[in-house]
Amino acid sequence: MFSKQELKELAEYRSEASPVLSVYLNVDSTQITAEQYRLTLRGMLKSVADRAVPADIEAVERYIGFEYDRQGKGIAIYSAGEFWRAYPLAFPMGDYVHVSSRPYIKPLADYSDAYDRYGVVLVDREGARLFLFNQGALQDAAGMLGEELKEHTHDAAGRGGRSGRGSGQGRSSRLENRLEQVAMRNLRDIVELTQRFYSAGQCERIILGGTDENRSHFMSMLPKMLQSKVIGDFSIDMYASATDVLDRSMHIIQRSVAERKAALVQTVIAGSHQGSGSVGLADTLMAIQEQRVQTLVIQEGFRAPGHVCTHCNYLTLSEVDACPVCGGSARRMQDIVDYLVHRAILADIEVVFVRDEALVDAGSIGSVWRF
Repeated sequence: MFSKQELKELAEYRSEASPVLSVYLNVDSTQITAEQYRLTLRGMLKSVADRAVPADIEAVERYIGFEYDRQGKGIAIYSAGEFWRAYPLAFPMGDYVHVSSRPYIKPLADYSDAYDRYGVVLVDREGARLFLFNQGALQDAAGMLGEELKEHTHDAAGRGGRSGRGSGQGRSSRLENRLEQVAMRNLRDIVELTQRFYSAGQCERIILGGTDENRSHFMSMLPKMLQSKVIGDFSIDMYASATDVLDRSMHIIQRSVAERKAALVQTVIAGSHQGSGSVGLADTLMAIQEQRVQTLVIQEGFRAPGHVCTHCNYLTLSEVDACPVCGGSARRMQDIVDYLVHRAILADIEVVFVRDEALVDAGSIGSVWRF
């Protein structure tokens, strides 16, 4: 697992002495054996042997062969002399190797966006269990047990039997009212716990678990702010394991991410016509430099050359030797899109990668502007 701060540090890092070797490797034991992913790694490293530093290649091979503890299903590695970062990931990523002056962080930025923290609330009429997941791992958990309903059932039945007063139907009606009151008190307590727990965890996505009836009651009692964060629900036993909860909820997360990306592309395209966004690399570069961008949306695999000023960091697609803004020298970038990703992350701009033909037709990159 890695933090947003670590992602920023990667975005900021630039190696002057030697290039950075960036490696993404699928190590999911349910898909491939250790021998298979080691062979894959060997082939990838061989393909960049003429560009990467031999010591970095050896460091990566040594780590995967002898130091990696086989935790997670994917791994991201960055090596440049004394600079070394390795992040086991809870979900597999495509195998990829890259050599340049900066860590190649596009895949890690996309992973961070898709699997950022989210919560799951398992709720019934007596209590709840709350989970906070981040990047496919359990980050925090809480729970509460309210008043037990069967105690009121036994209490009401006992008093009715001893007193002998009232009809059976009357006792049943009074009992149902009492049980409903207790259940509502429990649900109100669960709502309060949910507000505290997810506010502290800075969670923007919540999934509800439990029976249809309990989820419906709980949802109706949530404040509008929390209701807006609920992205899905599912039926599950109250005492399911955290692993089962993660597996069941991940299908909802992946569906939600896909729906959000599709909607975001439409927002970008519409915004470019309404003066609230941009499409195409030239206009998006300008928007970034004018500090107007809130969300940067990029088609997966999109690359383009460009130039960056070594003095003021001005970005341009034009073939220039000198910066048109300050007159400083301009350095050619083989992939200015990757540089743009680094710059966006450092500026706290959300970066989202998509696979969407509509964005390809619009120029493969775009942005949503700040209000």
